[in-house]
Amino acid sequence: MGREKWVAEERDMKKFRIKVNGQEYEVEVEEIGQEKPSQGPSPKSFSSQPSAGNGNIVAPMPGVVTAVKIKAGDLVRSEQPLLTLEAMKMENEIPADRSGVVKEVLVKEGQGVGAGELLVVIV
Repeated sequence: MGREKWVAEERDMKKFRIKVNGQEYEVEVEEIGQEKPSQGPSPKSFSSQPSAGNGNIVAPMPGVVTAVKIKAGDLVRSEQPLLTLEAMKMENEIPADRSGVVKEVLVKEGQGVGAGELLVVIV
């Protein structure tokens, strides 16, 4: 019986030398199930972009609220951290998009939220 030789396509293949029962083999392996890291924004750079300074602070992505740092009636300044959202095992501080008074906090610690969900209202 002849040996078949697999031809690697133009992918990110890694070569390994393995030993099985004393016999050495050279293999090429393609890593699957993980995407390459994106060059997107860092977690700290997420802001309430959709709110555009209107005081409606929304979740930039789905996640779980792990800390609420303000309450209704609090004075806040622009870019002040309002709450922490854990998403994809990373903590993201959600800042105020403007200075003002917190009118309403619509979430609590431990609550799951969806992308675009209203979290805080500042007037």
